[in-house]
Amino acid sequence: MKTFKSKTTEKKFGQWLNSFPESWHPYDYERFHEFVTALLIDDDYISESELRNAIIELKEWKDKDFIDEFVESVTMKIDDLRLFFDHLKKIKIINAT
Repeated sequence: MKTFKSKTTEKKFGQWLNSFPESWHPYDYERFHEFVTALLIDDDYISESELRNAIIELKEWKDKDFIDEFVESVTMKIDDLRLFFDHLKKIKIINAT
């Protein structure tokens, strides 16, 4: 599975992915946001292939089309949140450490 820069990000990723990430229930969405926040704070990244491989490794999903759509959707959400995070750093709403 993907190795992240910090154990916190790795833990948050596992908590999100080992639950029900496909449901987008508020609790699952919260776990997703916690993972992405840790990822961005650490200036880390997860590629589509790394996410796909983690899903294949940890989930029992069989539908390749569903996996592809899910990975694309999540990757787009992460990219959007990264742009917003970078904007907040640029206008000094958050510290750019």
